[in-house]
Order: sequence, then C-alpha cells, then structure tokens
Amino acid sequence: MYCAKCGAILPENEQVCPQCQFDNSSLQKPAQAPFQVDQTLSVHQEPLEHSQWDIAHIIRLCIYCLLALVVLILSFVAAGKISEAGLEIMQIESVGGKTLDEAYYYRLGELYSGYALFARSIGIFFASVLAWLGFRK
Repeated sequence: MYCAKCGAILPENEQVCPQCQFDNSSLQKPAQAPFQVDQTLSVHQEPLEHSQWDIAHIIRLCIYCLLALVVLILSFVAAGKISEAGLEIMQIESVGGKTLDEAYYYRLGELYSGYALFARSIGIFFASVLAWLGFRK
C-alpha cells in the first residue's frame, strides 16, 4: 500500500504513514502510488537557484539603469551647451545694421537649436534602450 497523501510505501497492516502521519484508515480501498517520489531532490534547491537568479537580474537591472541615467544626463548637458551656443550665434550683430551675415548667423543659431533638440531625443532613445535591456530577462 501507498500513502494517499505523500505516496510513501506503507508497511503491511499500517494505517498511519510513518513519514507524513496521515491516517489512511478512512480510505475505502488501498491507494495506489499516484506518482513516483524522488528522494534525491532537496526542497530548498529550486528557491535558492531562483533567488540567485533574481539577485543577478536586479544587479544587471541596476547597472543598465545607471548607464541609462548617465546617457540621459550627458545628452541633456550636451544639448544645453549646443543650445547656448546657438543662442549666442543668433545674437551676433554687425556694426552697420542688418546684413546678410546677420541673417546667416540667425539661421545657423536655429540650426544649432534644432540639433540640440535632436541630441536630447537621441539621449532619451538610448537611455530607453538601456533601461529595456536591464528589464529584459
């Protein structure tokens, strides 16, 4: 006979399981082994491996998020410098009044401001990719 609860082999004419202390006397007929019990596996083996994987995943996530933050900060700092340079170029005036050079510098300053916006968006994109790589399993 086998225990209906844990599947252990019951000694002949025993109704109480020696392993799990389940009373098999209330059952109608002897229970057949519903599954094979593998005594070699440890109960704590899987959770330890799972927790180690979680710790490694958390460390990886922190590294990628830190890199994403660095990329984001550097791109915004660089974009701020580019934008400031564009504003300075836009304010260049000639001594003689409105000239073609002033119009050129004004348009060049607008180009720098557009490039600063592009640098910010590229920084956001790469920071998002790095964060996604960190969250990915």
